[in-house]
Amino acid sequence: MFTKLCIAAATSALVSAEDPSVTMFLADTGHAASMWQDEREFESGVRRVMQLQTTDLEKMINDHPRSLLLQTEIATQKV
Repeated sequence: MFTKLCIAAATSALVSAEDPSVTMFLADTGHAASMWQDEREFESGVRRVMQLQTTDLEKMINDHPRSLLLQTEIATQKV
């Protein structure tokens, strides 16, 4: 297993040394941090939307307490 890892690392180093167009994300910490922040903001936005939708569905179920579709949707949203 260790040998395979060493061979893969050596091959990767040779390929990236030969091809200047290879993008090395680990070396670009500013870009990686920006991507992480973008993903965090996206996930936060999705959570906010899901929370608003769940609140609306819970209000709707008060008008239709026997609606299995609404109950199922609320359970799905909360997962």
